Amino acid sequence: MRVGIVYPTPYEGPGRQSFNATWARALKQATQADVLRVNLDPRSLMNDEIVESTRDAGFELLPIFDLDYDAQDPVAYASWAVAMQRRHRFRWIEPGNEPWTMHKTPARRYMEAVIQGIEALDNEADGPGLTVAWPCDAVRPRGQRDRRWEEWWRGVMRLMPTLRYAKHAVAIHPYRGELPPESSRSHWPAWAHKMPSLGLRLFGQSGRREGEHQLWMDLAGQMPLLVTEVGWRRQDVDDETNARYLRAELTFYQALGVELVCVYAYGGDEWGVMNADLSPRPQADAIRMFVEAQRGS
Repeated sequence: MRVGIVYPTPYEGPGRQSFNATWARALKQATQADVLRVNLDPRSLMNDEIVESTRDAGFELLPIFDLDYDAQDPVAYASWAVAMQRRHRFRWIEPGNEPWTMHKTPARRYMEAVIQGIEALDNEADGPGLTVAWPCDAVRPRGQRDRRWEEWWRGVMRLMPTLRYAKHAVAIHPYRGELPPESSRSHWPAWAHKMPSLGLRLFGQSGRREGEHQLWMDLAGQMPLLVTEVGWRRQDVDDETNARYLRAELTFYQALGVELVCVYAYGGDEWGVMNADLSPRPQADAIRMFVEAQRGS
């Protein structure tokens, strides 16, 4: 199983993104993770720099091909995405992050354009076939619906013919708030999520994780799952507990044969595996020990 770190590199304009090559090198040294998940953006002048610096640090990339959520030009977006794939030959791409939240043009138009562009790629000329990881919303609690997401996902499923160049996968974010890895609250009613202490007492937390994973599998159908974000915040658990949870989470997905799990996020805030001074938190040590154990170090 590949282990990744999420390094959000949002567009800050004009032409700029938030990326620091020193951070990337420090993350590699501290965690020995395989993959860095970063944002690339059609408005940015830094995409090639981010790709090269990430690879120089020793990471493979999982790029989020970001969207300008106020733009209305799917064809231009797809042309940019195809050009990036031709230039850099990524193993995986993730078209957008929560694209169903777009304000204007329906996200499915962007995805239709991306698929048409990908079909024009050639294995021999453009590198080995990539995996397109379609972003999927969290498994929602009983009684809670998001019609925008449901419309998006129906559109994605309609776009799932067998592709000549690309494979399909489903990108999931199985966050669980303050709950430990073996637990789930997807079976809670929606109102209980606003009162987690009461929810724990009324609906419990144990023995549900396998059932939650089956919900993801049912949603994905024949497509494999990639975990492109998962983690715990400092305001929910302390660093030592967080490290223990991460090790258990990685072990859980390793046993299921999941190809890639990316931990959120790189550092300096309540989610980070590193401190602002680049010193590793216990979470980074847990990731490194898991990766080294996989490699037989």
